[in-house]
Amino acid sequence: MLPCSSIYKRLVLLRITMYMHDSQNMTGPLANILRISKLHNLFGRVCEAINTGKVMSKGQWKKLVKETLWKSEHNRWTLSCHLYFNLDTYTQVITSIEPCIWWKLAKIYPGVSKKASVMVGLLTDEHAILSRTGCYDKSLQSQRLCKLCDRNEFESVRHFVLDCDALSDLREPIVKWYQANHTGMSVGWNKFLYVILGNDHLCQVSYEDRLVFLGAIFTMYKYRMSLH
Repeated sequence: MLPCSSIYKRLVLLRITMYMHDSQNMTGPLANILRISKLHNLFGRVCEAINTGKVMSKGQWKKLVKETLWKSEHNRWTLSCHLYFNLDTYTQVITSIEPCIWWKLAKIYPGVSKKASVMVGLLTDEHAILSRTGCYDKSLQSQRLCKLCDRNEFESVRHFVLDCDALSDLREPIVKWYQANHTGMSVGWNKFLYVILGNDHLCQVSYEDRLVFLGAIFTMYKYRMSLH
């Protein structure tokens, strides 16, 4: 930290004080930095330091800035996701800005990359099941009904993963895992969809068990595609 006698420190303090009283007419790099601090609600901390003389250490300030910018970016990302109706499932599963579990698995086990891409497709509504048919034309909504079973339900991602009777045998590894582990979980069968698709905040699942889910879903998807 520069000593109080430093001309550079005095100039910076003077410029900050000038900005506090006339922010509109001030230009230059420091003015731009202070405008950005205002944008992220950090300018009050700067004013507080000037008025009280209590200045955070460089490490404390760096941590505060990092946390504030991360929170701001996370809020912007979350809002952007909610603008797209086809990302409803994605926003329930992916809750932070980081590589999803399927990317991590594919990195560790390159041989499952194709299977992982199917899971990501189900997450982002980029798949070949009927959940999006008739979204824009109600006259086509009847075509969304599952053609594999007799439940008379729309073939949504939830129906495909959890409920379709025609896929019961192929879904068995997932059901057995749930039956063996659900007593220690606070997640019901309906929300278990999000666990299967990659939400580790609802329930921690090992990579080995993720491979079980991945294999079962991929087999179900291949079977489903072979029929239409």
